[in-house]
Amino acid sequence: MIANLIFFQRTLLFIFPLYALKYILSKENESLGIIKEIKNEADTQIAVCAFDEDDAFYIDALEIPRKDIEDLANLNARRRQEILTSRYLLQHLTGENIWSLFQKDEYGKPYLAGTDLFISLSHSHNRSAAILSKKRVGIDLQKSVEKIHRIKNKFLNPVELLSLKSGEEISKLHLYWGAKESMYKAYGKKGVDFKEHLFVDYIDSIGAKGTFSSKMLKHDFKASYTMHYEKLDDFFLVYGIPVST
Repeated sequence: MIANLIFFQRTLLFIFPLYALKYILSKENESLGIIKEIKNEADTQIAVCAFDEDDAFYIDALEIPRKDIEDLANLNARRRQEILTSRYLLQHLTGENIWSLFQKDEYGKPYLAGTDLFISLSHSHNRSAAILSKKRVGIDLQKSVEKIHRIKNKFLNPVELLSLKSGEEISKLHLYWGAKESMYKAYGKKGVDFKEHLFVDYIDSIGAKGTFSSKMLKHDFKASYTMHYEKLDDFFLVYGIPVST
């Protein structure tokens, strides 16, 4: 009887550390590659990751069916990484395997089938970003580049162009672009003119992170947004959450 008890105690001492180690490793693997995570007060979650892992890591983490793996193999490396990392971010945010739930509607807007959640994705250079919410949200991630000033007349209206004279032109251009891209993604349909339908309120000084207001005015759609931004090294992360009316 005593011998059995001693054996049982020794077995527990051996097994429990193994289970604890396995649990710790599984938790680390769940967030592997995530470089930024935000939980907004409006029941909105955001995550950003870098393309640090090889395809095998994401394929294993996402439990991708063999047929889909074969389809992925036919894509170029960059597009494959964008798909894998964005789905990985969504799985991280939901805590569930979402591979089979990920769909696109007739306009190409992504959604998770069978849920009441809205999603939006963005990719820039070697990073991906995803946002998950019960509100119609949008997100944009852009690496800071000087040449953005070359296209400012294509997406800014006269009032927005005038605001650039107060300084920080390159940073403001990225925020303006990020805000308008986020609104466009939230809307999710074609026929949007960035100069005539999307408007960003005056942005004063730019810090490491902050908020500003914007709105979309189109004959079939009107919405106001609180735009959130954050600098992540030499990237600008911008996401919009609609203001309840």
